[in-house]
Amino acid sequence: MTFGKHPDGFGVGMNVKIKAAKFLRTLLTWYLLIFSVLLLPVNAQAIQSINDKEFDHFGTGFPLNGVHARVNCESCHVRGVFKGTPTSCKGCHDSASSVSASRKPINHIPTFSACEECHTESSWQDILNVHSAEALGRCITCHNSIQVIGKSVQHVATTNECDACHGTYEWDVDRMDHDLISVECAFCHNGQVARGKSAQHIASLNDCQDCHDTRRWQVTNVNHDAVTGVCQSCHNAIIATGKSLNHIQSASNCVDCHTPNSWSVERVDHASVRGACESCHNGTQAQGKSATHINSLNTCNDCHTTNNWEPLRVDHGSVIGVCSSCHEKSPDHINSLDTCDDCHSTNSWETNLVDHSAVIGSCNTCHQKPVNHIESSNDCGDCHSTISWETDVVN
Repeated sequence: MTFGKHPDGFGVGMNVKIKAAKFLRTLLTWYLLIFSVLLLPVNAQAIQSINDKEFDHFGTGFPLNGVHARVNCESCHVRGVFKGTPTSCKGCHDSASSVSASRKPINHIPTFSACEECHTESSWQDILNVHSAEALGRCITCHNSIQVIGKSVQHVATTNECDACHGTYEWDVDRMDHDLISVECAFCHNGQVARGKSAQHIASLNDCQDCHDTRRWQVTNVNHDAVTGVCQSCHNAIIATGKSLNHIQSASNCVDCHTPNSWSVERVDHASVRGACESCHNGTQAQGKSATHINSLNTCNDCHTTNNWEPLRVDHGSVIGVCSSCHEKSPDHINSLDTCDDCHSTNSWETNLVDHSAVIGSCNTCHQKPVNHIESSNDCGDCHSTISWETDVVN
């Protein structure tokens, strides 16, 4: 019976020992786990040190430069995962990325996500270029005097984008797009902001485009309405075409005869002509006397006006020929010589006096005796003179 009890006693002792062994094993496991966690940073640094010395990151296609060479591996390789680690800026520096990297601030200018277009890998403050194709929006999106420098108060009034006139590396004006400038030329072209009129410039208004284009200072057209000086201030054969050597003698006001669009003579202000009529009206420079013109002096305005060749008056003092070279007597005219002024004046055909010596016919050709006249022959001169009907003598 004693032997029979021994196994039961032995079984109880064995159970106690097994339970104690399990407890010690569990305790040892926790101890090793805690110890391993405590030693993890030391091991990681050691591994990192080894990696830095032995692992060539260049072979991955993503060389570590600048700040990237100084960060811990686990900053990019999250939870020790190497495969699939992002290599683009956006993959790490995006708000949706799991990588612990700095994000684009909310006040960052609108751009795409290629950070390297403007920044270096050494520092966010090292900005190489901000006007790359990565930048979004209009110039004023950034150049608004809040985020970055904008137009100064002295800037010309324009709705152009900055790059219409400026380069992207400096504010110097590389070119000028005048299309959207809303102020007058002289606002800029005053000799201070931009090149203005020289001291030798002709007297004119200040609207440059009246004569120049916006690409160069060469004169492409002259708007004579904008010229404030007299013609000869330009047309003096030095600045611009002047009167030729064979020009008629005249004053220097070109518009008296010419238009601002052409040198062709469209009209002649004879008040500006200083020479005699024949200096122009000689059949070469201007219409002269025709072959059938009456024999006369060459002073055209003795008979003609400067507006029309039709004779409005005749200065008979300029006529060289005899009366009959122009005038023909009517069929019922008395028989007489052809010297009109023997009886007529040059102002009227009315008979003011009669030079009877020019009358060829007999007296009764013109004169009829009154009914109470004494009976006589028809030769008036027998009793009367050619001056009066008073009887001087009776034949």
